[in-house]
Amino acid sequence: MALHQHKTSNDAGGGGGGGDFGYGNCHYWPHYSFRPSLIDVAAILAVGDYDTPNQFFEMDYANRWTNLGFLSGFYNQITNRHIGRLTSERNDRTQPNAYELNNESQFVSPAATATATAITAPLVPTVVPAKKQYYSTIQFTDGFGAQFQRFIWACIYAEDCENATFIYRTPDKIAHNYTNDPHFIEKMEELMNMKPHYLNYTDVIRKNAEHEHAGRRDDVIQILTPDFYDIFNYVEKNMDRCMKSQSMARIKKYYWQNKDRVRERRRVYRIRHDGDGDGDGDGDKYTHHLAVHIRRPNCDDTRPNSGEEYDNAYYIRSMLKIQDDNRSQRIQFHIYSQGSDERFTDFTKHSVIGRDVMLHLNENNEDTYLGMTLADILITSASSYSYSAAFLCDGEIYYTEFWHQPCSWWKKLPKS
Repeated sequence: MALHQHKTSNDAGGGGGGGDFGYGNCHYWPHYSFRPSLIDVAAILAVGDYDTPNQFFEMDYANRWTNLGFLSGFYNQITNRHIGRLTSERNDRTQPNAYELNNESQFVSPAATATATAITAPLVPTVVPAKKQYYSTIQFTDGFGAQFQRFIWACIYAEDCENATFIYRTPDKIAHNYTNDPHFIEKMEELMNMKPHYLNYTDVIRKNAEHEHAGRRDDVIQILTPDFYDIFNYVEKNMDRCMKSQSMARIKKYYWQNKDRVRERRRVYRIRHDGDGDGDGDGDKYTHHLAVHIRRPNCDDTRPNSGEEYDNAYYIRSMLKIQDDNRSQRIQFHIYSQGSDERFTDFTKHSVIGRDVMLHLNENNEDTYLGMTLADILITSASSYSYSAAFLCDGEIYYTEFWHQPCSWWKKLPKS
């Protein structure tokens, strides 16, 4: 299902009617129509009756509907046909439309009769100010990275594309809770740190019920939940702009706001001394810490090959390339993955990088994600877990190709 796009001729740079968009359209028409449809009764009651001094009352009502923030959508196929006169048959007077059947003039007022009372002053329709729109997300059961990515993109879409307010919604479930920790979702929310800074879905629903009970329907917030593929298409077509937007800057600020970067860096990278005396705990052995996410099979995986199209050899080639590109730096490689140590002996016993490899296998979600976002250099995998971490990382990003697009400043790693 797609959202109707209401645009004026000015949006197309001129032209009449629907504007010169270069294709047939009905952009000029607001979001409400008399055509057969499913409409929430609460929306009709909020807009009110059809009284208007203008003869073309359908357009007046549609404008009021749209100004209040109500929208309409349609299926991407023809599912029914109007039994009356079609728009394409506008000049065929053998088929009357609803206005003619009711002896009404459609676009202009009927001519005044001799007995009509003169109106000394024109009536001006009430202008209803545009109502703020509110966007949230539907519930998902994906892993933490995919859910965080959806929150980030939905927030950017709401604020950057629709000039709307984003409403955060606590997930009912987040996958990969291997220990059945009853506080798992709370910990993931604390890691994201979005919940304290945005309107909360549960609070809005509760207040809406209170307003409805008190008869204050004007105070009820209509929460829109756009299809994620609409969000997906917008962000991916405007990736650089979205990732440099004020919305993304706020999300990133909130993410780091409740974390001590220096202390967490020492802890997750297991830095135990400060040999250079600068207080950062890095010592004089390593100048840069590189985090690489290697996606491997797990009990919640939904992919046929669990990301194994990128084998150990792929990541070793990538790490060697980065080491070669940064010869003046001493890099420690932190491998974040799942499984036993034996599956990663290709790394730990490698003749070139082996001495600088530290394994982080089967660690908790918080430390793994922190390790990726704190990195001086991050190698992503074909996974939203490290892909979303790249949005929050200030380091250099090396991108592993998969179905989500990279930012233009990320460095793409060759598959072979």
